[in-house]
Formats: sequence, C-alpha cells, structure tokens
Amino acid sequence: MTIVERCFQEVDVNRMVETANEIVKRNEAAVALFYAADEKNARVLVMAGKAAVEKGVNAGEAAKAAAAIIGGGGGGKPNFAQGGGTKPEKLKEAVEAAKEIIKKQLKH
Repeated sequence: MTIVERCFQEVDVNRMVETANEIVKRNEAAVALFYAADEKNARVLVMAGKAAVEKGVNAGEAAKAAAAIIGGGGGGKPNFAQGGGTKPEKLKEAVEAAKEIIKKQLKH
C-alpha cells in the first residue's frame, strides 16, 4: 500500500484528478492524496485504487474529515472523493488528518 501525497501549486482540480488517475492506474494499491490552496480556498482530493478500496480505504471518509478542518464540506465514493473549504491556513492539519484516517482504514 502506497500513499502518494502531493501539494499542487495551483488549485487546478482537473489536473489533480488526471494525475491521481494515472497513479491508481499504474498501481491499484495506491492512494493519491492531493491538495492545493490559494489565498482564499483550500482543496483536498483523495483517490484510491481498486486494491486499496478492497483493503478498506474509503476516500469519501478521508476527504470529508479533511474538508471539515479547512472549513468546508466534502465527500464522495470509496474510490474517489474531494472537499474544499475557506481556511487554507488549516490545510496541513487537514492533510495529516486524512492520512491518519487512511492508515486506520487499512488496519481494519
């Protein structure tokens, strides 16, 4: 199991989705945890490959928890989810929370 974490310089959700797709295509056990922020907003994207989902990863739970920390909302499916909020200064904390959730999901 691999968590691929990456901070994007720009809040470009399409680019984040395309990059995450490539990662999980190459490694079905991978989980992509991507994030970006500008002065006003922060975004978090979580994508899990098929094998990662089978092992218990739920991207929706991780994205929802991260989005709550950055002052917004989020969610999605077990294999793909995203969230956003208006507290970019809390992004690092949100990413750490998402990572912890993913790690806990893998232990079950």
